[in-house]
Amino acid sequence: EWFVVDGWYRDCMEYDKKHYGSSGMIWVGLYTGHADYFENADEMEGLLESYGAQRFVLSTSLATNWYSAHAAWASSDPPADSAAYVASLEAFLAEPEGAAYVDRVDVRNGQVVASQIDTLWGSRDSDTTLELNRRMVKARQLARRAAPRLESRVWCPQFIFGEGTRLVFTETIFSMTVACATVAVVLVLLLGDLLAAA
Repeated sequence: EWFVVDGWYRDCMEYDKKHYGSSGMIWVGLYTGHADYFENADEMEGLLESYGAQRFVLSTSLATNWYSAHAAWASSDPPADSAAYVASLEAFLAEPEGAAYVDRVDVRNGQVVASQIDTLWGSRDSDTTLELNRRMVKARQLARRAAPRLESRVWCPQFIFGEGTRLVFTETIFSMTVACATVAVVLVLLLGDLLAAA
């Protein structure tokens, strides 16, 4: 943040502060892709548990998600196989209890194509950009590791800003360090004198 200049990065910093740092909360989507949610029930439950256990995730925001809501709704008559699960899910989404999740679950041709769970992350004004980026990376890695068969992803618009700062702080600095080290080695080899090269 000490090195931002006027222009695009300044705009992004103001956007980040407005929608992240100043409010102390940020909505982050936990997405899963095309999968068999009946066969991979353990993986989905594990994803929700491990993701909600992160200290920056408000676990209470996971209480109202489509998967858990459907499981509670179908507990009296649980589906016996994958086809029955999708049929049960479609029936749930058609009921008043599932109406809030219609836009969060994409069911087509008897399959769940994608789903979205809105979660809240907490932050403090003292959190640095580096800390926020570490959370972004950690959440992405956790989602991929915890639920690979569900194609799980974590994303929100502020991550675009995060990718920009990662590019500046990580990739650029790493590239400059490698370049400087390479020039130093070449100078030593050409001059044959460490003091002169320095």
